[in-house]
Formats: sequence, C-alpha cells, structure tokens
Amino acid sequence: MRENADGSFTLGGNANGYASKYKTGNVLGAWTIKLAANGSRISDRSLGVPISEFASTPDGGFMLLGASSDNAGPIKTENSRGSSDGWVIKYAPTVPAKKLTISSSNLSFTYKPGSVTAPQTVTLTASAGTPDLTIIKSDNAPWLKIPQAATGPLTFSTDATGLAAGTYTAAVTLFAPGYTRAVVQVKLLVISEEASNTIVRINAGGPEFTTATKKRFVADQYYAGIDRVSSIASGDILNTSNDILYQSARCSPSFSYNIPVANGTFDVYLHFAETYFGAPGKKGGKGSRQFHVNMEGSRKLTNYDIFAKAGGAMRATAETFTVDVTDGMLNIDFLTGSADLPRISAIEVLTKNVMLKPLADSYIYEYGVNYGSAPNLEVKTISENGYKLRYSYLQFPIGTVTKVGSAKLRLYGHNHENNKDIYLHAYGVDDDNWKEYELGTLQSADPPLASTPSLGSVAVNNAYKYYEIDVTSYVKAQQQAGDPLVSFMLRDPNKRNTRLTFNSRENASNPPQLVIIPAPETNAAARTNQEEISLSLEAEPEPSSVYPNPVRKQFTVQISGKHSEDISLDLLNNAGQSYQVVTAQKAIAGQKTDVDISGLALSSGIYMLKIKSEAATEVIKLLVTQ
Repeated sequence: MRENADGSFTLGGNANGYASKYKTGNVLGAWTIKLAANGSRISDRSLGVPISEFASTPDGGFMLLGASSDNAGPIKTENSRGSSDGWVIKYAPTVPAKKLTISSSNLSFTYKPGSVTAPQTVTLTASAGTPDLTIIKSDNAPWLKIPQAATGPLTFSTDATGLAAGTYTAAVTLFAPGYTRAVVQVKLLVISEEASNTIVRINAGGPEFTTATKKRFVADQYYAGIDRVSSIASGDILNTSNDILYQSARCSPSFSYNIPVANGTFDVYLHFAETYFGAPGKKGGKGSRQFHVNMEGSRKLTNYDIFAKAGGAMRATAETFTVDVTDGMLNIDFLTGSADLPRISAIEVLTKNVMLKPLADSYIYEYGVNYGSAPNLEVKTISENGYKLRYSYLQFPIGTVTKVGSAKLRLYGHNHENNKDIYLHAYGVDDDNWKEYELGTLQSADPPLASTPSLGSVAVNNAYKYYEIDVTSYVKAQQQAGDPLVSFMLRDPNKRNTRLTFNSRENASNPPQLVIIPAPETNAAARTNQEEISLSLEAEPEPSSVYPNPVRKQFTVQISGKHSEDISLDLLNNAGQSYQVVTAQKAIAGQKTDVDISGLALSSGIYMLKIKSEAATEVIKLLVTQ
C-alpha cells in the first residue's frame, strides 16, 4: 500500500481470479485499488501483467516493477533483451469519470408460509456511454434470483422454498470497466408458520369463507384424529348472518386441532350450531349431544350441550376462552361426553399478546472474538475505550405482528458482581445487517451504533429474574416504516464497572423475549381484540346505553332488552386487561342498573364496557376521567 500526494491510497498486488464483486477487470496479473483518505473505494484496475513492486508517482499515477521475457506488444514497447528482463511501467492517474447509479441500494423481502413474495425493481443508470456490465451476487444465496446485467429497470425476486425461519442477506454488485460500481444489499426474512398465525380463523369441516364484515375463514386445516365432517345443504341459521359458516362442521368421536402459533396469550372463540338434534324433521333436542373440550390439556367445557346453550336447533352460539401457549402449538381437543359426538363449526384464534423469540443475539467484548453462540449476553462499561467494554445486541422479527399497542423487551439474568442496582439501558439500532456469528470478528464491519437515545432502562440487581424495558415507541416506529426487523443495543451508559449477564437465545431456558400486545381495534363494530362479539339478530331491541359518559366514579347502565338472565359487566382497557364491575343491584334486561367504579384502580383513558349474557354480548366505549 502506498500513500498518494492527495491523501488517497493505492493498494497493489497480483490477482489469480477473474472479475468478481471485488474486482472489475477480467484478466489475471497485477491488480491495483485506489482508496480515498477515509478508506472508501474509488476505483480498481486489472493490468494483465505480473508485478513484484509498485510505487506512487507525484502526479497521482503509479509505477509497476516486474519481469518479462516477452517481446514488444500492446502494453510493452521494447523486445526482450535476455531470458527475463526487468520491466517498468508508468500509469497515469486513475479516476473514473463515469458512474453507475442505482435507484435503491437496499431491498428487503419477507416470506410468510402460504404467501407469494412479490418481486422488486430498481433502476440502474450510467452517467455516460454504454457500459460493459457484469452482475454478481454473493455466494450461498440461491434464494435470490438476479436479472441480466443492463441499464434500466432490474427486477429481483426470491424463492424461499426449503429455507428455515431466519434472516438471509446477500450483496449484488454491478460493475463495468471505467465506471464506479453499484452495490445492492438484499435481505430476506423468512417467517415461521407459528409466527405468521397472529390471527387464525378456520371454517371447521367447510371451505374457505369470508363474512360480510370481511373476516376470512380458511378452509378446514390443522385437524387430527377421526376424520369425519357433517353438513346440511341449506337451512336458515338464527343469530347470525353467516349461515354458511354453521352449515358445515367437524363431527366425530374424537378429534383435535393443533394450530401453530407463537408463544403468548390468545383469545379462542369456538362457534357452534346444532343442525341435527331438534332441527325440523329430526329427533332429539336438549341433552341429545353432550361432549367435552380441552385446551392446552385443561378442561374448558364438560358435557357441553349446543342445543341448550343456543336455545334450540339451527341457532348460532359461541364460547370464548383465554389460553396461554408456551410450546408454539395451540392444542384443542374435542372428546366424546355423555351423548353422541362432539361438533364444532368454526374456530377463531386472536392474539392478546405474543412473545417473540430473537432471530439473533450476541455481545462484543474482546476484539476479534465472536460470542454469537454463547449461552449468555453481557453488559459492562468502565470507559468508552476500555478493554472491559461490553455491549449486547438483539434482533427480533416483527414482520407478521399486527398493529403494535405496546412492546416490552424482557431479559432473564442478574448483576453478576454484587447486589447493587445497575441500570441497564436499551437503544434502537436501525442497521439490521449485522450478523450474529460475525459480530466482533476481524472480518466483520464495526458493530452497529445506536440510532436512538435510551428507549428506557431497568435496575438490575443480584436476583435472577426477567427484567423488562418498555420499547414501544421504537417498535412502533420500525413497524410504521415497514421494517420487518427490529434491533436493540444493551449497555450501561453510567459506566458503573459492573458485569450484568443475561440468558441468550442459545440458552436452554428463559431466553430473551419481545412481548407485543396488539393495539385495540378502533372500529366500533368490532370487538376490542379484532373481531365482532355479538351475533347479529333479525330484529334487535334498542342497544344498551351509559350515562353520563365521560364517567368518573359512578354511572348508570340502561340494559338492552336483548339480554337474558345472568348479565355480567366488565371493563377492558386498551391493553386487554379486564376489571369485573359490581352493580348496586342485579342487572336485569330492559332495566337500569347503577355502577360504582371508585373501588377500581383505573387510570384516565378509554375503556370498553362489556355487557354479556347467554343471549348477547355488547361493547360500549367509555371515557374515564379523574
């Protein structure tokens, strides 16, 4: 390497390879690269002759020293004077006057199971002339389909067939002799099936169906056990406008649904209708069908009687349960009870919160050493330049998450050195191109810098437990920007010289988590967790109402006449937390009841009042003030 008079540098050597993403010329021999003072690449030249030494010249060019036994030719002026003569070549300064420019230097693709990933197009332009273009992509990127090299529109596509869930990256280089090169960084995020299933709607025993409110139920899937379905060709189903959904059902002595979902908490809605016992022209009625339902190994319904619950045959009804999933699979088992066979018409699974696992995590400590496979993450700061500096990095997929309401980063660990409170801070990192198994190595780029001020902090002491930091603002911003990934840096900005250790994703227990609670549905016709609650009736009495609204400590509810006995009232906040409301007197359909919420620890804000009975469920929006 030689320094030039203008502060730039020239690197020289011999190359035994042809054109690549690093080398523009397609000949062997001498290869020089010119770098700006800041290290950025200006140009390179492939000279086609072997060299043993080179030197910069004051005019910005360079001289090569080598040996040759060849006679005069295109790049040599004199014939050989012996078997192998010394040979000096002077080259003029090399500064390409022509440029290749790409309309976008970054492409990001996301693949979800069962979906088609759309191709993306960029435009390549040359500042002058017609370049002799070459296009090359990174090795080990068979998933990336690149176009023929040409100026104008260039379309890139991906094929994620057979790829495991995770992040894949590639660099595409376009170059031509005499032109500066253009590079496109390409990223592919492959989402697992369970991560994709944030909302699952299944038409049990039937084909795909979309309701009048645009809710799509997929054709029957994820079932196991005795394969038997039951259906009727026609017939009016009361309590719903979606008759087709209830005219077919899965019905057999024993069957289950095993639905892949991310770990988290889910609302599960089971939709039923009795279309045989007690139906016109059919025998039986109450007690003719009784069966059990288990979820995640826990009994939810015992000797459940659809006819009795719905108030007769050919009537829709539903049951709702909140279920925690910890193994990536929601298991729903339908078992024979006291009479006949289990039957289910439709299933809905809606995310209340989801615990995302990291795609990558690592920390930096010793220069040249990678900790991507370590079972722990570490944080320690004594000085910005000290050898005890330790930062940790994490990356999570958010490409399939519904609109984010809140997001918390959870880390299991402790203060490894003493029992003091050491404040751990989380920072947003916009650069998602870092790689878990390269971070900190000599071959990798410098670790990415924080892109935000501290997002939040938590005091970490010597107790082993999950510590939480609220990172909602940054996750929301990344989601709104369309980024399918979110990265964080962990550090101690107070330089307390204390080592904090946390379990990494490679640890067998208690890995890092990003816990997402979806934003509440803003459509007044939808339930707070993304779907309708009540079944529409042919003729509806006046709906329930509340006054005054806004409310403080007390208010009055006018209960709609659509309700039956055993009416319950619950308040739900935007995070989905439920508060049971106790009325001054028993709530009766068609009458008023007074409510006192002074004993509830409610903060000011919007709440949903859920009024539920066996006959109907309503939701009324309340504004609670101090």
